[in-house]
Amino acid sequence: QLNMLDFFKKKKKDYIKDDFFNVCKIIKEIMPELQSYEIKRDTTFEELGFDSIKYINLMLNLEDIVGIQLEDIVEEVDLSTVHTINDLVIVVGKFK
Repeated sequence: QLNMLDFFKKKKKDYIKDDFFNVCKIIKEIMPELQSYEIKRDTTFEELGFDSIKYINLMLNLEDIVGIQLEDIVEEVDLSTVHTINDLVIVVGKFK
């Protein structure tokens, strides 16, 4: 079993293919203070304390992990409608 540091050192091909899991891991990487927080599908980005900079960072990390280009997402999805973790998971799923 990998510890958290080893997990994040893995390349994108080594990430688990579960989109919810990947989104949560990236969030906890961006915001280490949330390591012990139980993120649920209906958790909002506002609840997690996300601001626009953290949100962009999340999207850029998703680009690296799941291979989704941010430009593609912005062209296809109105990101102002993505409020919960599950909203983002659905978006990620559309681009795989």
